[in-house]
Amino acid sequence: MWENAAAVWETRPRSKGLRAQFAWLWLVIRQLCIRNVSWLLSAGIHLVVLLSIAGFAWHAGHGNQAISVDSTLGETLAETAFENVGVDAIEMGGGGDPLDSVAEEARSAQDAALAASFRDFPRIDGDNLGGKGSGGEGGGAGGGTGTGIGPGIGAGFFGTKGAGKSFVYVVDMSGSMHGLRFERAKKELVRSINKLGPEQKFYVYFFNDRTYPLFDPKPANGMIPGNPSNKQRATRWINTRQAESTTNPNYALQQALEMKPEVIFLLTDGELDEPEEVRHMIRRFNKTNVVIHTIAFENEDGGTTLEAIANENNGVYRFVK
Repeated sequence: MWENAAAVWETRPRSKGLRAQFAWLWLVIRQLCIRNVSWLLSAGIHLVVLLSIAGFAWHAGHGNQAISVDSTLGETLAETAFENVGVDAIEMGGGGDPLDSVAEEARSAQDAALAASFRDFPRIDGDNLGGKGSGGEGGGAGGGTGTGIGPGIGAGFFGTKGAGKSFVYVVDMSGSMHGLRFERAKKELVRSINKLGPEQKFYVYFFNDRTYPLFDPKPANGMIPGNPSNKQRATRWINTRQAESTTNPNYALQQALEMKPEVIFLLTDGELDEPEEVRHMIRRFNKTNVVIHTIAFENEDGGTTLEAIANENNGVYRFVK
C-alpha cells in the first residue's frame, strides 16, 4: 500500500523539447484570452486607431502638406472661421496649408460683413444731436437735396435737420406759393415724411387764411406713425392741396404746439400777416420747449420774423432760394 502511494506522488519528468514549451505557452495564452476577452477587444480597437493616425500623418507629411496650428490660429478658427465660412469655402487644391485657406476665407468674410455694417449705419454728426445742421436743397450753408438723417434718428426739411421722433410740418399754402413754388414745397415735404421710420410720428398743417390739418376734411386725431400705409396716404393727400388766399399761420402753429411734438418745421414764402401776434401766441403755448425750425422759402421778406421765432424756440432759421 505504501509502495503504491509513493508511486503516485513520484515526480514525473517534464519534457524539455521546443514543441512542449510552445504547447505550454499556447495553453497559458488561451486561458488569458478566455478570461480577458473585453480587454483584448479594447486593445485591438486602440491599435487600429493608432495605426490609422500613423498612416494619415505619414501621408500628409509625404507630400510636404504638414499641418501646423499655433494657438492664435486655433482661437481665430474657433471664434470666427466656422461661423462665417461654409464647406464650399474650403479648397484643398493649389498647394499651401488647408487651415491657412480656411483662416483667410474667414478673415475676408468678417471684413466684408464689417464693411457692410458701416455702409448701412446712419451718419450722425455733432449738428444732428442738437437739432441743428447744414446742407439740404437751396441756399444757406450748403447745397444739394435731401435730409441727411437716417430713419429713427430725426427728420430733415429743406436741409434743416431736427432730432427726435415726433414732427409737425406747418407749410404755407397761400396764393403767393401757387405754381412751381408750391409743387417744389410739396415734393420736399413728401420726401421728408417718406424718410421717417415706423417708430416716428408726424403730422402736417397747411395754412393760408385758414388751417388744413392732415387728411382734411376728415383730419387725423393727432400725430400718426411713419409706417408705409400712413406715408402713402399722407402723400396722396398732400398732392391734392392747392395754394390760394393770404398768409396766417397763427392757428396752425397753435394746434401744432398743443400736440407737443419734439420738432416743428415752419415754412412760408413771405411776411406773416400778424407777425407779433404769432410770436406772442408761440410764447404762450410752447410750454414743453418744442424746437421750431423756420424756413423762408424763395422769398426773404419774412426773414426777420422767422429768424426771431427760431431763436426764441431753440431752432434754426434758413433761407432757401
